[in-house]
This record gives sequence, C-alpha cells and structure tokens, in this order.
Amino acid sequence: MKFGKLSNLSQLSSIDFSLPQDHRRNSSLLQSLSTSSNHNERSQSPRVYVGCTGWSMKEWVGTVYPKGTKSKDYLKHYVRQFNTIELNTTHYRIPKPETIQQWRQTATKDFKFAPKIPQ
Repeated sequence: MKFGKLSNLSQLSSIDFSLPQDHRRNSSLLQSLSTSSNHNERSQSPRVYVGCTGWSMKEWVGTVYPKGTKSKDYLKHYVRQFNTIELNTTHYRIPKPETIQQWRQTATKDFKFAPKIPQ
C-alpha cells in the first residue's frame, strides 16, 4: 500500500481502523474545556471535524457516493458523510466568488471549508 492509497478496494476490509486507547488525562481535559468559566466559556463539548482533501473522486462512485452519481453532485453527497473539507484547489488558484457561493449553498450550515493558502 502506498501512503494513503489502496491498490485494490478489497484490501479495505483488512485494515484496522480502531483508535488507540485514550490518554488517561483526556477525559479531565475535555471536561475542563466544556465547563470553563473564563470569557471564552464553552457551552458544548468540543466538536471533531472529519473530512478529506477533496470531493471530486470519481473512484468513490458506487462506494462512498451512490452508484451513478454525476460529478456535479459529488459535493452534495460528500457533505452528507463528512463535516469538513480541506480545499486543495485554493493552493493553486482562488475560485470565483460564484463558485464559492455555490459550494456554500450545497453544504450544510455547520459544514467547515478549510482552504489552503495559495502558492
């Protein structure tokens, strides 16, 4: 397996995706963050964002995206499964405002776009 890539999707079932045991101090640290009484008080537990470096993966059609998904609908299906995206495209060029607005309208309200700084 090359880093981050499988040569065959059948290898996916042999990968151990389990996470290591939490560090013993994580629970108390997260609790202190959610009950902090300073001016940055948090009313909720910390939120974890999980995403990929793009949504334009034609290889995902039939596995991550429903069979028959058209490229124009990739983002619509991506935001149903992930809550953030690393926008690699912004590293190479700045998208048109209309494109960014279309992405925003397609995503859910709490979805986070994480653009890369341009070259």
